[in-house]
Formats: sequence, C-alpha cells, structure tokens
Amino acid sequence: MTLTEKTAYLRGLADGLNLSKETAEGKVLHAVIDCLESTALSLADVEDTVALLGRELDDLYDDLYDDNDEYDDEEDSYDDEDFEDEDLFEVTCGKCNEKLYFGFPELEKGSIVCPACGENLEFDIPSCECNCEDDADDCECVHQGDEE
Repeated sequence: MTLTEKTAYLRGLADGLNLSKETAEGKVLHAVIDCLESTALSLADVEDTVALLGRELDDLYDDLYDDNDEYDDEEDSYDDEDFEDEDLFEVTCGKCNEKLYFGFPELEKGSIVCPACGENLEFDIPSCECNCEDDADDCECVHQGDEE
C-alpha cells in the first residue's frame, strides 16, 4: 500500500466515523489527514521525478560509454613513451623551497610563477657567443666549428 493509499484509507475511516468538523477533535483530525494527503501527493511527485532522473542518468551513462568505445582505438595509438622525449627542468623556489618541474616552452618564456607561493621565478637562458639568439647547445652557425 502506498502512502497516498494509506492516507485515503484514513480519510475514509474518519468519514465513516462521522467525525464532525465542528468539534475540536474533528477539526484536528481532518487537518492532520489533509496534511498527510498533501505530503503523500508531494512525495509521490518527488518519487516520480527521481525515477525519471534515474532513467535519464542511465541513458546518459550508456551514451557516454557507447561513444567512448569509438575513441578507445585512438587512445591506444599513443602512450606515455611519446612524452618521454621532452626534457623537464627542475628548479627550487627560493621563497617556499617547493620543487617545480617544467618543460622547455616555459623556460623560453624566461619566468614561471610558483604555484605554491606565487613567487615569480626568472631564468637566464645562455645564448650563443655569436649573439645569433640560438641556445649555446643548438647553435648551427658556420663559425662554431672554426678554430683559428
């Protein structure tokens, strides 16, 4: 028996007892049954809404994982080894002693902000002696091999 059915049963009992709405006891009992009826109807609406949301959530879950199957093969086409070639640099923040790791693009910017304390850490990148703006290790200038 649902809560709505139980409330209807109580209303029937009260009506069968011919309780007058004029007496104090009758007023209280009818007010309680009215309150129970409203609560039962509201709860039934909430249960229906929860059931609907549950079905929609199941549909979304199914759609998500059905679509995800299409991408599984693409994910297998690369792995962590693809990212091992990138050199990481380590620096310790002078303010909070937090160790930071970053790649060459961040190094080229010339500075990085410490995520722990907000300190701006600046870097000096050594350039080629000929001032061609290449890194010292990457300079391909003609004069590099010259020894005169």
